Amino acid sequence: MSESAYVIRQGSVFWNGHVIDGVDLNSFVALNHQWAMDSSGVFSGNRRMRKVDRDSFEVLNEIFARDRNFVYYIMGIAKGVDAESFAVLDDGVFFESAGRLPCYRGYAKDKNGINFLDKMSGKPRTVRGADQESFARLKFEYARDCRRAYYYGWQIRGSDPGTFIVLNAGFTKDRKHVYYAGKIVDGADPATFEVVPAPKGHLHDVFGRDEHHVFHMNEILANADPSSFRVINHDYETDGTRHFKWGEPIGLLPADLEP
Repeated sequence: MSESAYVIRQGSVFWNGHVIDGVDLNSFVALNHQWAMDSSGVFSGNRRMRKVDRDSFEVLNEIFARDRNFVYYIMGIAKGVDAESFAVLDDGVFFESAGRLPCYRGYAKDKNGINFLDKMSGKPRTVRGADQESFARLKFEYARDCRRAYYYGWQIRGSDPGTFIVLNAGFTKDRKHVYYAGKIVDGADPATFEVVPAPKGHLHDVFGRDEHHVFHMNEILANADPSSFRVINHDYETDGTRHFKWGEPIGLLPADLEP
């Protein structure tokens, strides 16, 4: 699990810089970045949780916890979720391609269906149409079952789960299509499509190419030569003749980047 956001300093407990009142320092334990407990209760962030059963409380991954009665997420009780049959399907966190930015998102299931949660954007929601028996999380926000693939908990329409593969956080493909963020990339050939590599340590993973075109996310990068196109750094790209900044054509590269 991730490094704790809880810090004990000068006789007080802080969570992300916010002091927590009424903590028993002798029994305080940080469980992960989001939850902690002391002898009298459980904390979510800097708030003491109500109704929680301390003795049965357990952290399941980076975004879900439960006790014998309820399942919990960052905002409290996950309503409509069955605690007894609830199971997480991943760690609840992944890192973007450069390995720098943690994204707290993940899939879980109970007897009623599959759920997806993005910690920063709301409550758990049902993944509509998902088959529980065959559902499996892949990389990043992607998953699949026997019927289709999923991105961010939404169906990827037209996808073929048997041939669906994740190329990076943005690009995926199957035998029929290439996708960016779960949407079909028009004009892309899945047989020859590949992600254009970015220099190590850079976050630029939004370019791809096939035999005929270069793509910036979902769009064809007009007139770019796929055989020579490369990403220079976080800001600039070139095919040796034509130059681009964040996928937009420019006349010249900065002098220190000229080939």
